[in-house]
Amino acid sequence: MLNRKTKRLVIRPLTLSDFIAWQTSFSSMQPQQNKWDRKNRSKDELTKSNFKKILKSQKNLRDQDKFYDLAVFEKKSGELVGTVAAMDVLRGLGQTAYLGYFMHNRHWGKGYGKEATLAMIDIAFRDIKLHRIEAGIEPTNRRSILLA
Repeated sequence: MLNRKTKRLVIRPLTLSDFIAWQTSFSSMQPQQNKWDRKNRSKDELTKSNFKKILKSQKNLRDQDKFYDLAVFEKKSGELVGTVAAMDVLRGLGQTAYLGYFMHNRHWGKGYGKEATLAMIDIAFRDIKLHRIEAGIEPTNRRSILLA
């Protein structure tokens, strides 16, 4: 559950064994490309202790059925290239959530966003049992609109 393999990607929750990939990915991004792009994190933020806190938080949110944040890895290299998520899950008459996606800027233009987002949509409907998902997009984020 919550795992998918596509032609070029593996989408799944982070595990402790992903620490080096996580640390490398978040310390080697290109300079920020636009206001929605993430900046490199400082060495002080990229510690094993902080990573363990992130893992614990992500697991707690999944266990509470509130937020499913999944890592996107390139199959061939094992490199962490981004994340996809089902956020703010609401259970009631309708089972809904917001769809989120973020690809690290070194991997833009390769089609990974589309490939990972399609896998996340499948996870949202099949594994999380949602009835509806909405893309959470900033109205001026053209690239995000194009992906959606």
